[in-house]
Amino acid sequence: MDYTKSLTILNDVLYHYRNQGQARLTGGAINDYFKLIITTIYNTLKDSFYNKEKIQKMYPEVYKEFEDYLKCYWKDERDIKFENKAIFDIQNEQDYLQAIIYYISGMTDNFAIDTYHKIIGF
Repeated sequence: MDYTKSLTILNDVLYHYRNQGQARLTGGAINDYFKLIITTIYNTLKDSFYNKEKIQKMYPEVYKEFEDYLKCYWKDERDIKFENKAIFDIQNEQDYLQAIIYYISGMTDNFAIDTYHKIIGF
């Protein structure tokens, strides 16, 4: 999948969060809130493609949760318990970015918010 299509899917995820998300925020506030959360998560995990060790050190729990997700779908050596089709070659940048988008799109609102707080927390 090309990068443009990946961004389109990311926009679809943002649309979902704007329209299905936390109802207590109104107007543009909810749009800004979820855009910030999702783009922060996306950019942080994207950086892990280029500098895995840095992201593992700075955000160990965030990276571990993403890696656990990846292990279910990557084409690298996999645990025998996974019978689903491997769909990501994590050595390929486009596949890696697509995996991030799939990962984010599967997050609940609360999990996305918690992940965001793990990234921005001290």
